Amino acid sequence: MLRPSHLMMLALAAAALYLYVRASDNTLLGLLAKPIPVLALIAWLRSASATPYRGWIDRFISQPALNR
Repeated sequence: MLRPSHLMMLALAAAALYLYVRASDNTLLGLLAKPIPVLALIAWLRSASATPYRGWIDRFISQPALNR
C-alpha cells in the first residue's frame, strides 16, 4: 500500500494536471485526471487508523451528492 505522503503527492499532481487541463480545454484528459485525487483520498482512508476525523471524511465521501 502507498504511504500517505505518496498519496498526497499523487493527489496534488493530479489536481495540478486537472487545473492545466481546465486552462487548455482538453476535455478527455480532464475526465481522466479528475477522479485521481478522490481515489487517493479513499486509499488514504483505508490505510489510516480509526479517528473521528477519518469517520467524518468517510461519511462525507460515502453519501451520494444528491442526499446532502
